[in-house]
Amino acid sequence: MNYAPRGVPAYRGRSYAELERLAGDVRRKIAPAAKVTESLNATSIFEHLDEYRVSVRGTSVALDYAVENLPPTVEAEAKYDPETNKIVVTLSAKTYAELRRGTPRAVFTVAHEIGHAVLHPAELFDRALAPDPRAMQRVIPTHQLYKDTEWQANGFAAALLMPARGLLILEANGADLDGFVISEQFAVSMQAAELRLKTYSTHKRDLLQGRS
Repeated sequence: MNYAPRGVPAYRGRSYAELERLAGDVRRKIAPAAKVTESLNATSIFEHLDEYRVSVRGTSVALDYAVENLPPTVEAEAKYDPETNKIVVTLSAKTYAELRRGTPRAVFTVAHEIGHAVLHPAELFDRALAPDPRAMQRVIPTHQLYKDTEWQANGFAAALLMPARGLLILEANGADLDGFVISEQFAVSMQAAELRLKTYSTHKRDLLQGRS
């Protein structure tokens, strides 16, 4: 399957190793008791986002979470709030209800939006303060994939939910990794599990350089 950029150009490109390292840092801080071979309690992580901070051009900015009525086609979003000086990950009421039920799509959605908050705080900051509301809207992508905001957030989410070191440990313990095994182990969708396995198989060395 070929992938094309779907987001806006990020201010900086990200490697597989860097996405793995940053996701591991978030996982350790927000879910310190979780083993790398265990699935995360995504509801708990969402509701403890206010314990994590990011740096925006040398200034520490707190994360926060909210549940609001979003437009019908929007499941979640990450935005900088100038009034509170926080980056807020907001879920729709429907997505939050699905998150509490452990629905894999909602779990990945939360991890994806956390990825935006962690990887793209400066972009979110600039978008919120842009004088032109059309600034930074999506255009026809021509940038490279490793600079794509959506690709980066998806890579972060996969690393957060299915750490490379966890996959390595499962392999070392004799697991025959496939989409079903990963899906069951980490409580993610089969699609997410299969994509992660493909990335892990192809880029194992890079992933493990940044492992949690």
